[in-house]
Amino acid sequence: MNHPTIAKPKTTTDGSRDSTDVPEHDHPQAVQIPSVADGLVKQQESLIRKYRISDWWLWTEVAAVVIGLAFVIPTAIALWVDLEDRRTQRIAQAWELVTRPAPGNAGKGPALEYLVSQNIPLVGIDLSESSNQGPSYLVKVNLSRANLSNANLSGANLWSAKLEGANLQEANLVEADQQEANLEGANLWPTIGLTQAKLDTACGDAETELPGRLTIRVCPEETDDSRNPEDNDPAQ
Repeated sequence: MNHPTIAKPKTTTDGSRDSTDVPEHDHPQAVQIPSVADGLVKQQESLIRKYRISDWWLWTEVAAVVIGLAFVIPTAIALWVDLEDRRTQRIAQAWELVTRPAPGNAGKGPALEYLVSQNIPLVGIDLSESSNQGPSYLVKVNLSRANLSNANLSGANLWSAKLEGANLQEANLVEADQQEANLEGANLWPTIGLTQAKLDTACGDAETELPGRLTIRVCPEETDDSRNPEDNDPAQ
């Protein structure tokens, strides 16, 4: 009976084993053994996946939106209230500045413009020379569409003021300087102290309402005015 011969591994000169002639099945192969960490990661991924496809994920998103709105809505309301309070405060400050007796360039022009921009009526406002201890400096003030009915503007400097669409019914314009004032669409009927000589220095259009037989020239197209209105400041 023949016994199978077993090939002996060759040894090298330094006594180590030569693996070149060892059968392939004699080489140990590397086997990856799953670690505990890998198992935990797979388990965690499985739990997250189950959670995301469940109804709980939807309710979590709904809860997150509700919580977000619970913070956003009160914040938006607080900001709106704060802005409204600031607007009310600015209107009060502008009105106090306009009604404070002070002649010349006392900041009344910008204050009036702000009140008009906030749709605050200027009915009966007193900007007369006698009440302000001197002429009010309202050069180039923009009071377009302002409600100035019954306002007292006697002696005020309205040089090159913009009064388009303004309501000046029964306003007092005695000795008011309306030179180059824009009165397009303004309501000047009836108005106290309005004369043809004053209208000749101003301009308007077909929509300007004038008392009696008074007339007004048509305003030219606006161009840059090189003249400095500060030269006419009575406060200087």
